[in-house]
Amino acid sequence: MSALTQRLHGISGTPQPDPLAAPADARGWLELAYERAYSEDHEGAARAGQAGLELTPEPTGPDADPSASEVGLSLLGVLASVQQLDGNTAGADAAAARRISWLRTLGRTHQADLEEHLGGLLFREPRPGETAVLQAALATHAAAGAPAHVLADARLPLAVMRFEEGDEQALEELQGCADAYRDGGRPESESGALLYLAHGHAKGGRQQLALEAADRLLALDVNRAMRAAVWMVKASCHHELGHPVEAQGCAVEALALYSATGVRRGAVSAAALVANIASADLDQEAAITAWRIAVEQAERGEFEETWAVRLALGNQLLEAEEFLLAEEVLESLCALLEARGRHDDAARALMSLGHCLRHQEREEDALLAWERAAAGFERSGLAGDAARAHLSAGTLLSDAEDPAACLRHFSRATEPAPRRTIRACCPSPCTPTATRWPKAGTPPA
Repeated sequence: MSALTQRLHGISGTPQPDPLAAPADARGWLELAYERAYSEDHEGAARAGQAGLELTPEPTGPDADPSASEVGLSLLGVLASVQQLDGNTAGADAAAARRISWLRTLGRTHQADLEEHLGGLLFREPRPGETAVLQAALATHAAAGAPAHVLADARLPLAVMRFEEGDEQALEELQGCADAYRDGGRPESESGALLYLAHGHAKGGRQQLALEAADRLLALDVNRAMRAAVWMVKASCHHELGHPVEAQGCAVEALALYSATGVRRGAVSAAALVANIASADLDQEAAITAWRIAVEQAERGEFEETWAVRLALGNQLLEAEEFLLAEEVLESLCALLEARGRHDDAARALMSLGHCLRHQEREEDALLAWERAAAGFERSGLAGDAARAHLSAGTLLSDAEDPAACLRHFSRATEPAPRRTIRACCPSPCTPTATRWPKAGTPPA
């Protein structure tokens, strides 16, 4: 058993977060609120935020406990953000108003003024039409003498909008915001700017700069969900740079954190990347273990895409020549997809199942699987994929000395089809930054 496989078994065996466990203090509730927010569980994040606030004393003046005040302000910020995302505008406005009141009590007048000026805009993604609002606020509060770290609250969303519109010079502005937050003693805000910066550099192909931003973020005391996210940025960068060992190590770190915090979608992405790198390194046991973790996390998250992860596991077992295990996974997947009426996806699973059965010298069963696959592809209008299924069936029949049936399948494969596009029978290979999860490769012929 490789060291990687042992590490993956350790991650798989780690107890999952207990949804009923209550953190001991307000900071613990803040950590939980962030983790629920990263999991897109807005209601859970809001509940955690409210519970944390119940343990946080209201500030009584500028000399209030700075640590408790920062936790309370962060809790109110999380509440304002997730309640906006959840459509609870009244709740979000109440949290934002309470946060402004706390800032004034603490003597942070400039920040309170800016937050009052921009309202809920600071706690959600800005819309293109709001650029002028942000620019006006920036000019107004700069003229009023607001410090750089306060002005960064308006500069940051402007920079993000510019970058998303294709202006890569906006990354210099993001860097400036991160530096302003650092100098102003706001590590939580600094980490958010650095995460944007790392993603931006990675997207623009500047992997070394992305790694530098990621390492600076990891040196801060930030929540586990954000640490997991930045480990995935590092994994992506190392993958693009052709550093498989480093990419795998970073992805494993992300997987451990995502799994421990219950951020299922992130855990699936990290496990998928580990699996693909391990497979390329011919460490089949580690690759299979990683895909099993991905399936487990996808099922816990009840994701619609879980079928694709299970298909990847089946293909990995097939590649590792674990034919009986592959057959078990693929047969159950075919039945599930067919029952759901997902004929094209079921056909892809049937293609893999056919290869699995052929390797067991069960030619008749393999032929039936490929014929069913061809029918499923044709029913879905995927002529190119249907052609591949007919070619597989015809090749098998040529070995069986059945020339008539063989020619029938080859003829079906070469029938002209308008605008035929031949696509791979399995989902596309991995790219760590893809929106779809990475998938195992096409099964061997």
